[in-house]
Amino acid sequence: MDEEKVRIAKVDVRAIEQLGLAPPRCRGRSAPRRPAGRLHSFLVEHGQGLTQPPAGGAAGPGSVAPSHVVMPEDLRRLESPAFKALSALRLSIGAGVMAVLMDYCELGDLQTLACGRDSPFLASPSWPLHVAQRALLRTAREVASALAALHAAGTVHGALRPSNVLLAASAADRRGFEARVADAGAPSLEVAANNPLAAGPGMVMLSPEALLDAGSMRTTAADVYAYGMLLYVMAAGEMPFAGQHLVAVLMALASDEGLQPEWPTGQHDHLEPLFRACIAPSPEERPSARQVLEEILQLELEIKESKRARKCHHVNRAKTAVVSTHRNPAGP
Repeated sequence: MDEEKVRIAKVDVRAIEQLGLAPPRCRGRSAPRRPAGRLHSFLVEHGQGLTQPPAGGAAGPGSVAPSHVVMPEDLRRLESPAFKALSALRLSIGAGVMAVLMDYCELGDLQTLACGRDSPFLASPSWPLHVAQRALLRTAREVASALAALHAAGTVHGALRPSNVLLAASAADRRGFEARVADAGAPSLEVAANNPLAAGPGMVMLSPEALLDAGSMRTTAADVYAYGMLLYVMAAGEMPFAGQHLVAVLMALASDEGLQPEWPTGQHDHLEPLFRACIAPSPEERPSARQVLEEILQLELEIKESKRARKCHHVNRAKTAVVSTHRNPAGP
């Protein structure tokens, strides 16, 4: 992952007790302590800091009164995601923690978006085809970039599926979001491989070799296979093999018959060759995450050039029509 997207902070454990609804008094003092050290800096930076009452005892905006009365503005701060996350640590005095602070992805996950009625990856009367194509390619590029960074760092994701590609709001992006790959290294699918029925439809993201041997899940080739299936979800608007019996599908995927989903034709045909390469039955035949990223970048460029060429063609036709009208004016 990009270094700027990974933030690790050491929390001052002496300040953890200040995260409750009513911060406790320090022994021998009349006023509560504020969160100290790096924790306080973090909360202030994100607009969550509590300040000491000003001299004279009057509580100012955003302060905690000496009587432990929590003001409405403090309640709003204590209800914030930052406070909730840090409060959940439940540390005791003298304990320690390493907290990974990540972007708050308030728009949910890719599976919910792609399989919903208003998927930005499928054209509609109010959402032109070229916009849907670019939305899918940009999302695919963000996921491929994350995978390539992980693999370059010598690690694998091991549990990639659309439900752990999270969406962070972005006003600067026409899609309204940016994709964030979460849960790298999580054992969820590896554990689920021992009980497929309990795991649900996410199991279809597993490569054939991983279905036969859970140890094969943590490979770069297995990540690329899952990425190919993720492309399918965005292009089809549904999970692979939706409506089919899960056990029968998993058995066919792991068997020599090499079951593969049929690519949905019509809107994203340019992605089918990459999809087929990513879900190749043999792990050795699949491209690397870096090669996938390069292909996505090339497809993005081709879509942009195609749109530019169509626009120029329409402009030239309009100019020709105007010239023709001037040469042959209509009249009685």
